[in-house]
Amino acid sequence: MFARFTKLIISSLLSIIFLSSLIAQEEGSIWGIIATGDEMSDDIVLLSNASIKLNAHLGNNYETLVETFSNENGGYEIVIPSEFWVIDLYDALSLHVQKGGFASQIFDLPMTQTDYPLVINFFLVEDTELEIYLYGNVYLNESSNDELLPINGALIEIFGGFSGGLLAETTTADSGYYEFGGIASAACTIQVSAEGFITQEMEIPEVDCGDGRCYPVEMNFYLEQTCNEEVWISGMVCEVFQPDEDLYCFSGANVIVKAINVVNNTWETLYQTETTNDGYYEIPTMCYIDIYTDFSIEVSFPGYETQMQLILANASIMDFYLEQTNPNEFVLFGHVTGGASQNSDDWHDLEGAVISIAELQGGPIAVSDASGNYDILFEWPVWGPITVNCSHNEYPLQMGIILQYNNANVDELNFVVLAEPICVDISGIYFGPCEMVLGFAWDGENCVGLSGCGWGVDGINYSNAFFNDFEACEEACYVIDTDPHIPVANFQLMSAYPNPFNPTTIVSYQCPKPSPINLAIYNINGRLVETLVNETMTTGYHEALWDATNYQSGMYFVKLTANGFKQTQKIMLLK
Repeated sequence: MFARFTKLIISSLLSIIFLSSLIAQEEGSIWGIIATGDEMSDDIVLLSNASIKLNAHLGNNYETLVETFSNENGGYEIVIPSEFWVIDLYDALSLHVQKGGFASQIFDLPMTQTDYPLVINFFLVEDTELEIYLYGNVYLNESSNDELLPINGALIEIFGGFSGGLLAETTTADSGYYEFGGIASAACTIQVSAEGFITQEMEIPEVDCGDGRCYPVEMNFYLEQTCNEEVWISGMVCEVFQPDEDLYCFSGANVIVKAINVVNNTWETLYQTETTNDGYYEIPTMCYIDIYTDFSIEVSFPGYETQMQLILANASIMDFYLEQTNPNEFVLFGHVTGGASQNSDDWHDLEGAVISIAELQGGPIAVSDASGNYDILFEWPVWGPITVNCSHNEYPLQMGIILQYNNANVDELNFVVLAEPICVDISGIYFGPCEMVLGFAWDGENCVGLSGCGWGVDGINYSNAFFNDFEACEEACYVIDTDPHIPVANFQLMSAYPNPFNPTTIVSYQCPKPSPINLAIYNINGRLVETLVNETMTTGYHEALWDATNYQSGMYFVKLTANGFKQTQKIMLLK
């Protein structure tokens, strides 16, 4: 017994001598060793990498002033900051020692500066509890993908007992995992905090299993990052300016906000949008957060070099000027809409339509996607207009004409493909000086035979406005005598013409007697866009003009309401 006690004294003296040789005995300093085993025996093991925190307390709250870790010999040193003694803000000091696999220890320190320096050794007891009472994971709340990103080093604290004070604390592992043993059975609340994140505090749920609270309790946390800076950015996407040419700006250019995720060191897309018809884009207010760096905007458009720019501090306007990958290349893009007939209820984005250039036999083709969009890149084959074919196995072939203009080498051509021809007023539309027979179409008064260079004019394809024979055209288009003095039997909403249109169309209707009429335009979401008529109208035939200059391309609905009568018609605006 005496030999063992003598060996312990010698071991302790050696530890103190070793520590004294490593650290300066500064005023206000604390040092010692972290070990495990019975301090009254020679069976002790020095512990490295144990966490030692100097905590300052004010009531039930505390703040960590200094944190350090024991070295490979179990030694540590903490120096109390000099400003602590000057501020005189706190009412208690403590050391909190923690190491995985061992029960943590807290030591209350004196509040008088003259009591320092101090030597305090800690002998930790292994946590031999087999049961985990409280566990979980801490993740980043925001991610552009489905992968959960763990937060390591987050501080987890549990509070409870008679005073409601701190019972124990731990930090999350690299996987974001944490756990507590039996001490958690006395805990009521849990608090999770990490630098750069908003602290979360929750009550620990009490689920009764019949003989008390159920264990273990799983509690996962998803922390939101604090916002360092908010930005709002807008700008234009245009072609590189040439002094002798007009500035051309892109409609539908892809604009992506990207940043590097420092957790996995990969680029992530934070926001994506497209430019408007005049090349303008706008990115809503975004928050800069610590997990991301190198915030950038990437802009792309078919046939042009992709461009990326870092978002600089205080940036609010960022314009992009793209260069062509090949000056001889031409980009054609657009949208394909399909339907059974002009008045059918199944107008939809047409997937699988094949777009090709008639002058380029065996040349490039494009296929419309699920949203009906397509783009095709080709070299301009001839001087003058080209013919663009739109084919689908469920619809007749459609054709369009496109002209190269302003040397911008890009244009838009939209198609509406219907299984049946539609009645469209083509008066005032010039189809070119060629002598190709186009068919019979309605000119606003009669069905006439027309020739020209093709069915596409100004980005609109009119091939479905042409009938193979005069009788079919007359049957579809000559619906009613427009003399307002001829009595009519019922309310009726007539076919709008032109339809599709850009940007104006005429909506006609008939009244069997003087009646209050409401004629209104609704968008595809059922919201009122514009009221054309809202008054009492006389007996007979009437027309209303809708100018859609200020509205976006897409499907709209015309609704006629009169004395309990309701009728709706679809119309298509193409720009």
